[in-house]
Amino acid sequence: MKKYLLLFSIFLTSISYAQKNIAGKEFTTKIGSICEETPEPVKCSGSTDYLVLKFKNKSVDVIEKRLKCNEEQILHKNNFIWRIVKNKIDIQIPSNNQSSFIKNLDLRIKNNQLIGYKEDWQKKKREYIFTQK
Repeated sequence: MKKYLLLFSIFLTSISYAQKNIAGKEFTTKIGSICEETPEPVKCSGSTDYLVLKFKNKSVDVIEKRLKCNEEQILHKNNFIWRIVKNKIDIQIPSNNQSSFIKNLDLRIKNNQLIGYKEDWQKKKREYIFTQK
């Protein structure tokens, strides 16, 4: 019995350590880009979308933003509760949430790297590698 309690306490400690290791950090990944066809060449005819995750102790700011011609547009910004279960980051998203990309995004920690997995519009599983800011 003591052996199981010891293993359980080690497991909880490792989860707590992993959560503290991410808290206070910001991660970004490119989630898409838009190319606009124009009759004449235009430098700023396209845009790039990013997902930004700003982790706090128990909550995470989830920001979807668009960059176009060095101008930033916030598409969605929300704050959710999060926790780590094994190596998976569980973000508790209410069903009425309007953010589009974070829904069904499978976030995992692999080799100290934050990676997201999500099916694209063709039902192919895509990998999103986050960089720490």
